[in-house]
Amino acid sequence: MIIEKERPKPKEIDENRSPRVQDEPPIASQIPKTDHDDETMQNGFIGGPQKRSGFKLVVWMWTAAIIDYLLILAGSLIALILFSMMVTSMGKSTELATSFAVTFLKSFLHPKQVNLTLLAMIISVGWTYFIVARAFMGASIGEKFCELRLGKPSERLAPIYIVRLIGRTSLVVATGVVLIPILSLIFRRDLAGKLSGGLYIYSLK
Repeated sequence: MIIEKERPKPKEIDENRSPRVQDEPPIASQIPKTDHDDETMQNGFIGGPQKRSGFKLVVWMWTAAIIDYLLILAGSLIALILFSMMVTSMGKSTELATSFAVTFLKSFLHPKQVNLTLLAMIISVGWTYFIVARAFMGASIGEKFCELRLGKPSERLAPIYIVRLIGRTSLVVATGVVLIPILSLIFRRDLAGKLSGGLYIYSLK
């Protein structure tokens, strides 16, 4: 007598139960945003402004400043040479040789005064250079090279940005150019930005 094995009954399918769906990756809009993401989007910087901060950021600011000061020194020397050539050509004119203006201008080229003349040109050229470069490009050439920017993109678009920029640049120049950068290196923060109303230098890295 052959006994047939009982076949397994097919599983009953619950019509009310939805078919199993594999887990799908979350949509980008459903991913919760962190404070760092909000700050990065608000500042508009690649990688956020906190990648290089504190002492490391101040060192990069000094590197950018050295590049800028070398460019300013070269520009000041060229300006001094052009000024000397202009005064010399004016002195050769018989009508202008004895004028008070030429005599006054020649006094700036006297061996005892030429150092002060060069210093005045460095200050004036540097002040103009930083304001023009940062106003149109958001950074000086040295800061561009080191991937630094002065102020957030939203701040640079504000009308008051130029006023704050002039205030920051004038503050650094009035304190002897190197005093505030040295203090910033010691305290590991951008003191010029703090004293100028919050116009800080940010890093793109």
